[in-house]
Amino acid sequence: MPHRISDSSNGQFRHELGPNERLVGDFDQYVSGLSTIQVVAMSTKRSNAIGSLLISLIECHPSTLFVVHSYEFDRDLPDNVVQVPLKRWGLSYSLRIIILPLQLKMSSRWNAVGGPIRLSCDAISHAEIHWVHFSHATYLKRLRITETPRYFNAYIRRWRHRWLRRRERKLLAASDMIIVPTVRLAEELVESIPEIDPICIRVRENSSDEARRWKRVAQTRRSSRTLVGMIAGGDYVRKGVFTAIRAIAQIPEVDLCIVGGSRREARVAQRYAERCGVVSQVKIIEQVSDPQIPLQNADILLFPSHYEVASLAIYEASSSGKYIVASDAGNAEEVLRSIPNTYLYDDMDSMIEIIREIDRRTSGKLK
Repeated sequence: MPHRISDSSNGQFRHELGPNERLVGDFDQYVSGLSTIQVVAMSTKRSNAIGSLLISLIECHPSTLFVVHSYEFDRDLPDNVVQVPLKRWGLSYSLRIIILPLQLKMSSRWNAVGGPIRLSCDAISHAEIHWVHFSHATYLKRLRITETPRYFNAYIRRWRHRWLRRRERKLLAASDMIIVPTVRLAEELVESIPEIDPICIRVRENSSDEARRWKRVAQTRRSSRTLVGMIAGGDYVRKGVFTAIRAIAQIPEVDLCIVGGSRREARVAQRYAERCGVVSQVKIIEQVSDPQIPLQNADILLFPSHYEVASLAIYEASSSGKYIVASDAGNAEEVLRSIPNTYLYDDMDSMIEIIREIDRRTSGKLK
């Protein structure tokens, strides 16, 4: 019988998940003898922590055909990988179910005709292995207590996550192996989907490309005002952009630079800053390839996410030597535990107090 986290004692659940090395052994044992395996993963790019491990495991089993459903792919994949692009929006599910078996039958001929055929298929009903980097149920739970402006994209995103929560419950409950980057996510999945047997879950910590870690740059303070920088990504609500703007409204001596996001969300955030009376304190830079460049003069790096699983951005920025202020969501504590000048907070009031304290400490000093 599957059991909830509350039924586990003395760290039994953590021990049950086992160390990272156990994943490789379990994967090899599970794959051995099977001709076809369906895998759902967010990415198969070798530059991505998820993709690099997945592809390295697949390469060890050339006689098994892997049907990988994913949002993004590398061009150079092993010959035994069938690419099935997952799309967030999809039509004609029944047609895709019909086409998929034909795709498998043709797989032996694809490499002779220029590589595998890419098929959009959102209608997958079962996969043996799931690489999970998000709990949609937990995301929606956190969203209920988040004060954010109402705008069209936020409504659409919330609706999409409700749909994905239903899909998540159905798919994961039937999965033979679930791979997650943190114990915390494993606990969230078992809590929100009691049908999951914890024995099926394996923890494999994320890793980051060392070349992408921020460089420590010695610089002088260019302004008497403290600059707080944050990386917003593509989800302003989840990343806590509006929380950061409300906090800055209570610290008039501090400026905020937000990097990333779409043009539409940037406009919403700009209007929100105007409503909060801090438009002169907030600067938004959309879509940049390297966030370190616009944030190299920031005194503080802020990560106010309401929900995070395993933030590579925090890991990459932890080598910058700057003050880092992060919410206790996700893996921030694990990453920042041994990094100096880092602070975790659990609510907006404590975040404001930390930023004020850093501002008092750094004002008038050279960096």
